[in-house]
Amino acid sequence: WMISAAMPPNDPSNSQYVLWVLPVDGSPVPVGSFDVAPGHTVSAIGKVSEPLSSVKAFAVSKEPGRTPPTKPTVVVASGAFA
Repeated sequence: WMISAAMPPNDPSNSQYVLWVLPVDGSPVPVGSFDVAPGHTVSAIGKVSEPLSSVKAFAVSKEPGRTPPTKPTVVVASGAFA
């Protein structure tokens, strides 16, 4: 689940947000993509496939187009996993 209360809406025809797992070792892994609509603040994203013991942080990027890239383009939020 993603709570996007402070995130600006995106245009679902040409952009998306992507939730990423930042593992302790290795490259970011996309969990899933989502859109933010005005007044909509909670989205079901997907399931984290990495073992939680190997996760150091999560990040959200805003991406052009509708296909998640192999790495984040513009990171708009991030936070450590405790």
